Amino acid sequence: MKTFKSNSGIVKGYVYNQNDHVLDITTYDGLIYQYYDVPENTMNEFLGTDQPGIFYKNVIRKKYKRMCRSSA
Repeated sequence: MKTFKSNSGIVKGYVYNQNDHVLDITTYDGLIYQYYDVPENTMNEFLGTDQPGIFYKNVIRKKYKRMCRSSA
């Protein structure tokens, strides 16, 4: 599992499980979104973008099945 921090105004941080292809994204409003079946190439694009919030909104949030929970 890899953990990352973000400088986005939307995405606070994220954890990617390479074995299960699950991406957990923590937002600044205190929610954790768990996205399923996220391929490594999409994760690599996410890591390489200079605008992670926009990539999250336009690619990840629209394309992958998710579950949401509070971080508290």
